[in-house]
Amino acid sequence: MAPQHLVVASTHAFLPGRTGPQPATLEIDPVSGRITAVHDTVKPLSAFPGLAADKFLDLGDLWLLPGVSARAA
Repeated sequence: MAPQHLVVASTHAFLPGRTGPQPATLEIDPVSGRITAVHDTVKPLSAFPGLAADKFLDLGDLWLLPGVSARAA
C-alpha cells in the first residue's frame, strides 16, 4: 500500500504566478516531497475521503510558502 499524500491548507498561500496571498490547499507526495495538486480554496479534511487525520494540516491564517523549505542545522 502506497503512503497517503499529505494535505496542507491555508487562507494565506503564496502561489506561483499570483500577485499576493490567497486561500489554497496543496497535496504533497510524501515520498518525493513534490506538490501533486493545488486547489484554489481551503478544503476541509472531509474533501479527501480515506485520508487519515494525521496527514491533514490546516494552517488557518498562517502563511504557506510552497517550495520554500527549511532544514535544521
